[in-house]
Amino acid sequence: MEINKIIKLIENFAPLESQEGWDCSGWIISFEKDVKKIMLCLSVTQKIIEQALKKNCDMIISHHPLFSVPLEFNKQIPIYCAHTNLDKAQGGTTD
Repeated sequence: MEINKIIKLIENFAPLESQEGWDCSGWIISFEKDVKKIMLCLSVTQKIIEQALKKNCDMIISHHPLFSVPLEFNKQIPIYCAHTNLDKAQGGTTD
Protein backbone atom coordinates (compact mmCIF):
# COMPACT_ATOMS: atom_id res chain seq x y z
CA MET A 1 0.00 0.00 0.00
CA GLU A 2 1.23 3.52 -0.68
CA ILE A 3 2.51 5.17 2.47
CA ASN A 4 0.39 8.29 1.90
CA LYS A 5 -2.79 6.17 1.82
CA ILE A 6 -1.90 4.73 5.23
CA ILE A 7 -1.30 8.21 6.68
CA LYS A 8 -4.54 9.48 5.16
CA LEU A 9 -6.44 6.65 6.92
CA ILE A 10 -4.83 7.57 10.25
CA GLU A 11 -5.40 11.30 9.83
CA ASN A 12 -9.04 10.82 8.73
CA PHE A 13 -9.60 8.98 12.01
CA ALA A 14 -7.37 11.22 14.15
CA PRO A 15 -6.75 14.58 12.41
CA LEU A 16 -3.44 16.28 13.20
CA GLU A 17 -5.35 19.53 13.77
CA SER A 18 -6.83 18.01 16.93
CA GLN A 19 -3.48 17.39 18.63
CA GLU A 20 -2.50 19.50 21.65
CA GLY A 21 -0.39 22.58 20.91
CA TRP A 22 2.63 21.11 22.69
CA ASP A 23 2.41 17.78 20.85
CA CYS A 24 4.61 16.64 17.97
CA SER A 25 2.35 14.17 16.17
CA GLY A 26 2.91 13.47 12.50
CA TRP A 27 5.98 12.53 10.51
CA ILE A 28 9.24 11.92 12.31
CA ILE A 29 11.01 10.55 9.23
CA SER A 30 9.15 10.72 5.94
CA PHE A 31 9.75 9.48 2.42
CA GLU A 32 7.75 7.73 -0.28
CA LYS A 33 7.71 3.97 0.06
CA ASP A 34 5.42 1.07 -0.69
CA VAL A 35 4.41 -0.47 2.65
CA LYS A 36 3.70 -4.14 3.19
CA LYS A 37 4.65 -4.52 6.86
CA ILE A 38 4.31 -2.02 9.74
CA MET A 39 5.83 -2.08 13.22
CA LEU A 40 3.44 -0.57 15.80
CA CYS A 41 4.87 0.64 19.09
CA LEU A 42 4.15 2.85 22.06
CA SER A 43 7.47 4.73 21.89
CA VAL A 44 10.27 4.70 19.33
CA THR A 45 13.59 3.57 20.75
CA GLN A 46 16.78 2.38 19.11
CA LYS A 47 15.72 -1.21 19.91
CA ILE A 48 12.36 -0.67 18.16
CA ILE A 49 14.14 0.62 15.06
CA GLU A 50 16.52 -2.35 15.10
CA GLN A 51 13.64 -4.79 15.58
CA ALA A 52 11.64 -3.22 12.74
CA LEU A 53 14.61 -3.43 10.39
CA LYS A 54 15.37 -7.02 11.45
CA LYS A 55 11.75 -8.02 10.78
CA ASN A 56 11.79 -6.24 7.39
CA CYS A 57 9.13 -3.70 8.34
CA ASP A 58 8.57 -0.90 5.85
CA MET A 59 7.32 1.65 8.37
CA ILE A 60 7.02 2.35 12.10
CA ILE A 61 3.88 3.90 13.60
CA SER A 62 4.25 5.00 17.22
CA HIS A 63 1.85 6.49 19.72
CA HIS A 64 4.37 8.70 21.51
CA PRO A 65 6.48 11.28 19.71
CA LEU A 66 10.22 11.12 20.27
CA PHE A 67 11.18 11.78 23.86
CA SER A 68 14.79 12.27 22.92
CA VAL A 69 16.35 12.97 19.58
CA PRO A 70 19.80 11.41 20.07
CA LEU A 71 18.61 8.07 18.74
CA GLU A 72 20.91 6.86 16.01
CA PHE A 73 18.25 6.88 13.33
CA ASN A 74 18.76 4.61 10.42
CA LYS A 75 16.82 6.65 7.89
CA GLN A 76 15.90 3.55 5.91
CA ILE A 77 12.51 3.36 7.60
CA PRO A 78 9.77 6.02 7.77
CA ILE A 79 8.36 6.80 11.22
CA TYR A 80 4.94 8.36 11.93
CA CYS A 81 3.47 9.31 15.32
CA ALA A 82 -0.18 9.73 16.35
CA HIS A 83 -0.32 10.93 19.96
CA THR A 84 -2.84 13.38 21.42
CA ASN A 85 -4.78 13.43 18.14
CA LEU A 86 -5.29 9.66 18.55
CA ASP A 87 -6.08 10.12 22.25
CA LYS A 88 -8.87 12.59 21.38
CA ALA A 89 -10.38 10.68 18.45
CA GLN A 90 -13.78 9.05 18.87
CA GLY A 91 -12.83 5.39 19.29
CA GLY A 92 -9.23 6.44 19.97
CA THR A 93 -6.96 5.45 22.83
CA THR A 94 -8.79 7.30 25.63
CA ASP A 95 -12.35 6.81 24.37
